[in-house]
Parts: sequence; C-alpha cells; structure tokens
Amino acid sequence: MDAEKFGELIFQLRESVLSRAEMARLYPWHVNTILAYEKQGRLPDTDYLAALSYETKSDYVQLIRQRVQAGILAEEHPNVIGWVEAATAAIPGEHPSYVTAPDCEPGHMIMERAALYDPEHKRCAEIDDDAMEPTLPAGSVVQYMVDSTPLQDGKLYALALNDRTVIRRVQFGFEGELLLVADNRKFETLHLTKQQATRLKVLGKVCLVVTELD
Repeated sequence: MDAEKFGELIFQLRESVLSRAEMARLYPWHVNTILAYEKQGRLPDTDYLAALSYETKSDYVQLIRQRVQAGILAEEHPNVIGWVEAATAAIPGEHPSYVTAPDCEPGHMIMERAALYDPEHKRCAEIDDDAMEPTLPAGSVVQYMVDSTPLQDGKLYALALNDRTVIRRVQFGFEGELLLVADNRKFETLHLTKQQATRLKVLGKVCLVVTELD
C-alpha cells in the first residue's frame, strides 16, 4: 500500500456513495483538497477518514491502518507499523481481511485483547507452509505470548521442532499423550508420549495472526 493506491481506495469508496462536490458541501474540505487526497498522492488526516467512514459505512480502523501503511513510516520504521497492526486489532469490530486470533475451532476468529498490550512478552514467527490452513494461511505472521502457563487443550502454540518454529494445535490424548495437530488434514498428526511431551520446547501460545491486505 502506497499513497497512490490509498488514494484510489478512498476515491472508490467515496465515489460509490457521493460526489466530490457533495462531500465538500457536507464537510470542511475543499473539492481540491479531496482531489489531492484521491489523485495527487496527498495523504488525508484522520478527521477526513472518519467522515469518509461515516458516509460510506466502511471500516474506520482498517482505513487508519492502511493510511499508516501508505505513509512515511512504512519503509524506515516497520516496527511502528507492526505495533499499529497489533493495537488496532484490539479495537472492537470485524477485521477478517487482516487480523484474526484463531483460539478455537478452525474458521472461528476470537480476539484475545489483553495479550496485545504486552510487547515485552510476545514474539513473532512467519508461517512458511500450509500446514495450518485454512486457519493460518501460508505467509501469515503469528504473534505468540512467551509464558510458562500450562498447555490448553485445543489451542494453537508456537513450537520448536527440528530446528524450525512451527504452529500446531495441541490436543490431549490418553495416558498423558500429546497430539500436535495440523488443521490441514494433508499433514499427519504428531503423537508424543508423556515422556516425549516433557521434552517438547513450547515457545508460546498464539494470540494474534496478521495477514497481508489484498
């Protein structure tokens, strides 16, 4: 996302509901200012995006996020972009195109909001295969919490296996057996005995998934 693409995005949104002149009559932005936002690479302020969101019923949080991605921070300060992604994900609303927290059955999306505000204890890893699809698409970045709490049945965890960081759904079996399940049924479930499970290196519980916007 750059300024030109963002301009085209807000142009399409506004054009679907009202004309540039109508927008200027309703709000304190001149038609030339709106033109500059949409066609000349000038990035709008948050007040304009709030008005645009109201008129078009589009997702204000997503607009803010895309506006930041199109700005001067994107190339030189990607850590700030990551922080904005995590912070905006904690705001109530549905944002399935870019952030989910798969903390239940595949296809369900639940946000663990408290986990997003503890940057000292979270790490990130990129999904480099399709083992967890459709829950976690390949190329997604997961955020996991580093702690020592007991494993929870059915939850997603980042694990160190064969010198790789992988994400698997943990399930409890009989007699202390631990199952490491891939949501993509093409991948085999790994069965660990109680003794093997004690040697498993658990990196943390997945709390956030960030995927690229189209």
